Amino acid sequence: MRITRKKPGRVRDRSVRKTAVKRKSRSGIKIRPLIVRSWWAFRGAMAGSLVLALLYAGFLGVEKVISFPSLAVKAIEVTGCRGVDPDGLVLLSGMRLGDPLLKVDLKKVRARLLSHPVVKNVSVVRELPGTLRITIEERTPAAALMNRDFALVDEEGIVLSHPASYSGNYPVITGITSIPEEGKVAHEAVAALEVLREMISSGFPDGGRISELRISPDRFLVSLTGSGTLLVLPRGNVPAAMLRLSRFVKSGHFDVRAPGYDLRFEGRVVALPERTVANGSPGGIPFAGGKSNG
Repeated sequence: MRITRKKPGRVRDRSVRKTAVKRKSRSGIKIRPLIVRSWWAFRGAMAGSLVLALLYAGFLGVEKVISFPSLAVKAIEVTGCRGVDPDGLVLLSGMRLGDPLLKVDLKKVRARLLSHPVVKNVSVVRELPGTLRITIEERTPAAALMNRDFALVDEEGIVLSHPASYSGNYPVITGITSIPEEGKVAHEAVAALEVLREMISSGFPDGGRISELRISPDRFLVSLTGSGTLLVLPRGNVPAAMLRLSRFVKSGHFDVRAPGYDLRFEGRVVALPERTVANGSPGGIPFAGGKSNG
């Protein structure tokens, strides 16, 4: 048998070579990921800077487009006005000719216009290239309040104006203690306005025949024009009272020359007796009396 021995020097050389390889590979594991991460961070920063630059350039471009003279406000058109001055509404809107149309804050303009006591609703739209269109819905006077002075109110009780004199075109609500300023709600008149709506919607009488509605703690007193016939209504359940009146009129017993009728009693209408003052002329407001008429 032949035995061969390995040379000691060759064995030591191989072990040294393997150790060197291992050391190089270990050092590569630590350095390469750091280089890769740095490279991606650099690329991300560059990409972010590029995006910001593009956005800024786009913003400058949009601003330039918005500021084009061809897109400036050249006309402000107001429609729907009946009693309010359109020039005053333009001034209230805060808009001026020459303002950039695309920069107009439509919500703010609308809020300013709604602050006007007569404006009930409004729409504000852009019409390119240079028109701002304002469409107004005005509040309609429904009655006149009378205390020490006059005030016109709409059906919601909003005070529209304080005229120096009263033209007589609307029913007068009396018995109130104070009248608020324009744009505020006359809370004392709200219930009386509901009575007017109920009476008009019932078909009797029409709004033009109501001359005065007086507010009292326990009743409403309605005076009709021409005859001066007085209707006494309850503070509550006015629709039921108007139904009794409608049936009474259809029965043929309603007399426009009569002093008045009390409608506060369920199931019947009470005729009011004529009263006289000291000189013999009719006067005074009766309180629930007379005979039953159905």
